Amino acid sequence: MIPYFTIPSIHLFGSVYLHPFGVLLVLGMIIAYRVMMSRADDLQIPGDEMKGALICAFTVGLIGAHVVEVLFYQPEILRTEGWTVYFRVFTGLSSIGGVFGGLAGLYVYLKRRRRPCIPHLSVMVEGFVFWWAFVRLGCTLAHDHVGTLTSFFMAFNYPSGPRHNLGFYEFLVVILVLFPLTMILRRNRSGPRDYVGTMFLIYGSLRFGLDFLRATDLPGSDLRYWDLTAAQYGCFMLAAVGLCMLLFRSSIPTRNTWPHERCKRAPLDGMAMT
Repeated sequence: MIPYFTIPSIHLFGSVYLHPFGVLLVLGMIIAYRVMMSRADDLQIPGDEMKGALICAFTVGLIGAHVVEVLFYQPEILRTEGWTVYFRVFTGLSSIGGVFGGLAGLYVYLKRRRRPCIPHLSVMVEGFVFWWAFVRLGCTLAHDHVGTLTSFFMAFNYPSGPRHNLGFYEFLVVILVLFPLTMILRRNRSGPRDYVGTMFLIYGSLRFGLDFLRATDLPGSDLRYWDLTAAQYGCFMLAAVGLCMLLFRSSIPTRNTWPHERCKRAPLDGMAMT
């Protein structure tokens, strides 16, 4: 088993501390941003357009993450403190709410500009893979997602007994599954739609299964709805969307090139919304 450990925060000044999770979060965002802008340039997506899409997706994603957290994970706060809790964004964030909020923000931004969604989405998903590795490493170190008691050899030996560390497992999913798949699909020159569909299907399916390991006996354990967490319903929908993208990709036109290939076709301006 993996020994339980903590990494102390570094005191900077006053009430300001440097937390390992925050450092990894920001570092991952910087690397993901550079990856996405580089891919956007290779796909001939204008830099300002990609930046606007990222800002809109991030903003709406942040709102979606908080709304889902309040509605489905901490409804007691809404009952006791009222609707003003929606303005305190960082009282809680749901990752799956952030994913769907980000998708909605991206769609609205590109729909208003009559631009294709799939090329931009493929760029963002690839950046997400890089960022998510840092995020889940931070969750691992912060022990944010403690699971059920177990004798599994990769469990963390917490003071309350050996338990699954769901942040650690998802970190392994990213570096052992999602990142290698990204490299393989890029090398095989799979189209952006195939890449996005594969990532949605794989991540949604694996995350759906991992959530069965979440603790139910600890204070603040995730609420269940018909024995499933809210994230599991979201992951089911995400996997279903990915499966549909893979099965019906031939019926919807899209550019079938990967970011590393310099496009020899017409610019994106003439493409219809997908």
